[in-house]
Parts: sequence; C-alpha cells; structure tokens
Amino acid sequence: FRRLMAKDDARCPEGDTYQLEEFLTLKSFKTLVYSQVVGIFKAVGKGRPAEDPGLVQLDGKTETTLLHYASGSRPLVVCFGSYTCPPFRDAFSDFAALADEYWHVANFLLVYIEEAHPTDGWHFTSGPQIQQHSTVQQRCDAARALLQDRGVMFDVAVDTLQNTANHLYGAFPDRLYVIQNGVIAHEGGKGPFLFNP
Repeated sequence: FRRLMAKDDARCPEGDTYQLEEFLTLKSFKTLVYSQVVGIFKAVGKGRPAEDPGLVQLDGKTETTLLHYASGSRPLVVCFGSYTCPPFRDAFSDFAALADEYWHVANFLLVYIEEAHPTDGWHFTSGPQIQQHSTVQQRCDAARALLQDRGVMFDVAVDTLQNTANHLYGAFPDRLYVIQNGVIAHEGGKGPFLFNP
C-alpha cells in the first residue's frame, strides 16, 4: 500500500494518481475480501491439471475455451486482468513484449476478466472509467479499449459473465499462468502487488 501511494517500485501507469481516501472505503474493503476469497477457492495450482473454462472471443458471439489456445506441448502463457487495474495496465506492455519475443516457442492468451475498479464499485478517479460489465459485449468493448492502438502478438478472449475462468484460476484482479501438456507449469503471484509477468 505504501509503495502504491509513494509510487516507489509500484506497478502503476505513469501519470495515474491516487488519493488515500480512495483506499479507505467500504467498497475497497469488500473488493479486497472478494479478491482473497477468489484466490483461496481457486481450483488450479502448480503441478495440477489445468481447467478448461468457457470463454468468448472479442466478437462477443463466438464461444471457445481456454485450452483451445493450447497446441501440442507448446507452453500456453495465460494472463488474466482488466483495464481498470493499475498494476495490470502498467504490466500489460511487459506481457506484450514477452509475447513478441517468445511467440515462436509458446502461445500467449489474454483473458479479460471482470473490472477490478469499476465506476460502480471501488474505483479510482485516475485511469479508465468503466462500469462493471452486465453483458458479454460490454466486456468485449472494455477489452478492445485496452487493446486500442496497441499491436498485439497474442490471442485475446473474455471471461463469461459468470466469471468462471476468473474463479477457477483465482485470477482477480490479475494473474499469470503457464500451462504445458494440460498441467499448470507456473502459477504467478496474485495481483495486484505480486503480479509480475
């Protein structure tokens, strides 16, 4: 928390500012508890079989699954996050750089999940102003807003409105996994403070 407020080694986009009062609300407390519950009750872990939740492609109509993006024994690097999460926004370019550098040896997938800081929840006055999604199309729109003007070398899909992928992978607010041969080979730190692609 001190790092975020002081911006010392904090994973926050340049130019974003935060007020102490934004952290001291009932909505912030509820969001932090929700994040911990999602992490505690996740279904996957390093060395365990990967789950294959349903996802939706960015057209908002085509259904797919997470493991659809895996191919053979190539690692599948899966990054979960949303545009309103400051550490995710800051690290997004790192994930894109990894995908650009290692596309020839691994597959990369961004799974866009529920907003970490929606305007109708615990939100910050700095950064994108997006309501929590009530339709898959709104989630796709938010993902496209994140991707706007960024050339990406990886696949992007969105979680369902039931947040199945998010809950199975304990992804809220952001997290990274590597899946190989149907097994979790790497489980990244839980965001926001341990998220580091």
